[in-house]
Amino acid sequence: MKNFILVSLLIPMLCGANYIEHNYTRKNCVVIEAHNNNIKVKDKSGFIWSFNGEGFFVGDVVDLKMHDNTTT
Repeated sequence: MKNFILVSLLIPMLCGANYIEHNYTRKNCVVIEAHNNNIKVKDKSGFIWSFNGEGFFVGDVVDLKMHDNTTT
């Protein structure tokens, strides 16, 4: 019974750690190009990110919620 309780607590803890490790947010990124549905933004570190979306204009400030697809 103790093993069952231990495992039932351990699995959610590992899933939570996995989520935190592979999901992150880049805050205060600025849209530098908006052409059709392709949006390019620049973060504070100078990295350029691209995504598909509508309703964004050059100069907009956005937060990027990203997942690293479990790559290092």
